[in-house]
Amino acid sequence: SPRRRGPSDLKQLKAKTKGSTPGYFKVAKEELEGQVALASRKAERGLKILQSASRKERSLRYSEPTNYPRPVIEVLAQAALRNGKLELAKASFQQALDQNPASPRAERGLAETVSRIEKGVLKAFKPEDGDE
Repeated sequence: SPRRRGPSDLKQLKAKTKGSTPGYFKVAKEELEGQVALASRKAERGLKILQSASRKERSLRYSEPTNYPRPVIEVLAQAALRNGKLELAKASFQQALDQNPASPRAERGLAETVSRIEKGVLKAFKPEDGDE
């Protein structure tokens, strides 16, 4: 059975990290705050927080395996797409592909975003009934 962690484990962690919070925990905390804002229907705030978390994640020291389990930029891109912020979604998916060219999530997301942008452009130039 798993061992319960208690105050002594927290003291050990603080001693190992010299009391400072590791960068990937800061990224995780900020990503969670962004997700909570989005879930609370505060899209602009949530997207700004995710942008900040993504910048922080990119500034983390590179390691194999990575310290952070998934690119926050993909989370930002998906959230932007869901909230109709197509230019932000497109730029974020492109950045995700720059970071990880083999990401199928980013490839699919970029394709969906470009499709929605093109549909919006076509709709803008479609003549109204009776205008022809």
